[in-house]
Amino acid sequence: MDHHLDSRHLQPELADHDTADRETDRPSRRPHLHEALTQEIARLTESDAASIPAEHPLNQLGLDSLATVELTEYIERHFHVKLPLMSLFGSMTLGQLVDLVEDSRMQRNTGGSNGAFATAPLGAQSGSCAIALSDWQVSLPLFCIPGLMGVATYLSSLSAELDELSPLIAFQPPGIDGTASPLGSVEELARRYIGEMRTIQPEGPYRLAGHSFGGLVAHEVARQLHEQGERIDALFLIDTFQLREGHDAHNGLPPDLMALYELHNITQHLNQQPGEPISARELETLAPDQQREWLTRRLGSRLQASLNRVTTVHNTNFTAMMRFRPRFYPGSATLLRARSGFPTELMHPARGVCTSSDEPAMGWEGLCASLDIVPVPGDHLSMVRTPHVQALAKAMQPALASRPRLALGLDRLHPARAPRAPGRAVEVSRQGISFDPYHPDYVDEPYPFLAQLRDHGPVFQDTVSRWWLTHHAEVSAGLRDKRFGVDPRELGDASPHLDAGRANMPFLSALSRQQESVPFSQHLNRFMLFLDPPQHQRLRRVFSPLFTPEAVKRWTGYVDECAAELIGKLRQSREADLIKELALPLPAAAISEILGFPREDLPDVLPWGQDMIAGFDPLMTEDTATRINHSAEEFSRYIREHLETQRKVANGPGTLDPKAALDQGLSLEELVTHYALMFAVGFETTTDTIGNSTLALLRHPDQLARWRAHPELTDSAVEELLRYDGPVRCSIRYALEDLEVGDQRIQRGEVVVFSFSAANRDPRVFCDPDRLDLGRDARRHVAFAHGAHYCLGAHLARIELQRVLPALIQHDFSLAPGGTQWRSSLVFRGLEALRIRNH
Repeated sequence: MDHHLDSRHLQPELADHDTADRETDRPSRRPHLHEALTQEIARLTESDAASIPAEHPLNQLGLDSLATVELTEYIERHFHVKLPLMSLFGSMTLGQLVDLVEDSRMQRNTGGSNGAFATAPLGAQSGSCAIALSDWQVSLPLFCIPGLMGVATYLSSLSAELDELSPLIAFQPPGIDGTASPLGSVEELARRYIGEMRTIQPEGPYRLAGHSFGGLVAHEVARQLHEQGERIDALFLIDTFQLREGHDAHNGLPPDLMALYELHNITQHLNQQPGEPISARELETLAPDQQREWLTRRLGSRLQASLNRVTTVHNTNFTAMMRFRPRFYPGSATLLRARSGFPTELMHPARGVCTSSDEPAMGWEGLCASLDIVPVPGDHLSMVRTPHVQALAKAMQPALASRPRLALGLDRLHPARAPRAPGRAVEVSRQGISFDPYHPDYVDEPYPFLAQLRDHGPVFQDTVSRWWLTHHAEVSAGLRDKRFGVDPRELGDASPHLDAGRANMPFLSALSRQQESVPFSQHLNRFMLFLDPPQHQRLRRVFSPLFTPEAVKRWTGYVDECAAELIGKLRQSREADLIKELALPLPAAAISEILGFPREDLPDVLPWGQDMIAGFDPLMTEDTATRINHSAEEFSRYIREHLETQRKVANGPGTLDPKAALDQGLSLEELVTHYALMFAVGFETTTDTIGNSTLALLRHPDQLARWRAHPELTDSAVEELLRYDGPVRCSIRYALEDLEVGDQRIQRGEVVVFSFSAANRDPRVFCDPDRLDLGRDARRHVAFAHGAHYCLGAHLARIELQRVLPALIQHDFSLAPGGTQWRSSLVFRGLEALRIRNH
């Protein structure tokens, strides 16, 4: 009690000094700062220490992980200094901490740099006299990722044991320090950590480790780095296991309550506190609020400021772990397995999951090119603490025996800074759900974000007033619901009126569709895909005979010939772009034949079609819009000339007969539009699917080998690949009347986005949806939409995929380093480039 009173009485005094004595020298304030920090550390460690020597290392004061977070919170709250949690790691003494806080206060009060460690690089200082005649050489760091709790101080013992081999740099997940909300997926965490790693070590080889949940993230970091062409020197999975399907959570306990239970038992285990851990059965007789109060009290009232943040991070990480399905990493890893296993009390039984902790390889079979399993004394937590940590470090030594060095020039002698990211793809705040479908993280890997969005219900409205449908049931039903339309001109007064002052706007917007004089808008207003009944059915009846299953079968031989020729050319180079040399030219040639375009004209018409596909996307520059309109005019001129020629010659079987189309009541302009946009759409979606499918197979070599060994899987494999990573992300519709969907009221005229990508990964319909399973029955996918606007060319696309993919996978090739480049698009999910290496 005395410590608490002293600490509280001290704070106003320090605050007064901070306000009134800004120009006083540092020694006059150091005693007060030293005393305040001593009292707070004594409170957090629940010790009777009256004073702590300035030279005493912080890591020897008994601060556990939660107490360390609490100490940084205390420093920020009382001294208005934001310290990175990592600054309390390692061998920092109390005196150094006092200096750090005081220096940061002085910088703030004198208008200096914000925050701790904000000094300028030595080599960048104006007028610097220092010149490095040779770079400093240091051992490569070992980047280490902690478990679910996120606070890495418990790994300090491992850091000390490895100090002579490799300095350990631990990652603190966003959310621990309260400056940002937690990241909701393993993939996001991996991207974030890679960005920070590169500020410390710009290029490989890299050394990576992760304990428990952190091992999943470390594995994903290694996989992403490998795809980027970087070398991994070592990858340690410290008692990291896979989750298996288990029984459903049986009692609906709040997630924060389960997290408190787990945090209590984890900290008790890590700190080697006496007594048995809490059993969930002991708490069952209490109401949830009573359980929460009891657990919080056991954790300690001293931790109130930080406990909520750590609990939130713990729960977010647990959800990310549940969703994550590791992809194959074509490198080696060392699995350091605890001999005594995983204490069951570390996971609340209401989580309803099973682990692979009892399996020899803990579920890592087939997920690495090679896996070395090394048993280590202790259990899941005690293995990283004294006395077992010495054995753990010894087991890691062989993989760290090589001594590559990292050069540090004077220009790099500055603190590691988090890379400046362009916001987040998904951010949930008081303002609502902010979703940026053009964020580079979402463009590259949308599915972890879509899983988070599905958690907010089947229907939600984002902060820019777009409605999103993300569950399979609502998407499928909504696509059949006539109360949703694709043509906003039907809204009449509810449609926004045209602002003549807006020179550039999305072509698919309600405003752009009113611009009847704009060349590309004219095409959209005549194309069946963007028309509602009855105009849609009238046009579909004319063209549907070309794309029936019987009609497209006649193109099988032609597709086979094209595939053999293009794959042959593809194989002639050591490296090749599969999109440019196969995925694009094959479907473009097929749809060109159906429309009767001369083969020699394909190099001319293909760029026009690609420009018109770009017009489907809402985000574009004014220059892009100008180019699209120009291509629309040029393509229309070409098609008119082509139709004049077609009228004079007999059409071959399976090709479009313009005379018959005109006889069925189509106008010439409607025919021109459908030639242009059927060509564009006809190659785009198949191009994207060939690219996406090839990448998925390269990332899942077990499924690639499975298909090679069992060609009879072709039909189901194609459907699964369409479900797993289909070519169309979403469809944009308009509410034609007020209606209710998923307990949400949508008003007439509002924009509604049907997310095909989210629906195709809905676990309510597809078991373990993030797993690629070529034997799965995936026919319920919505890759081709549902309802009246079901893809007209779906049968042709299937024929193309069923012929080209089996032919392609007979050859031996791999993904080239840095070989993927995704196209930024709201509507389409496709690769700009997919570079492969032939073997």
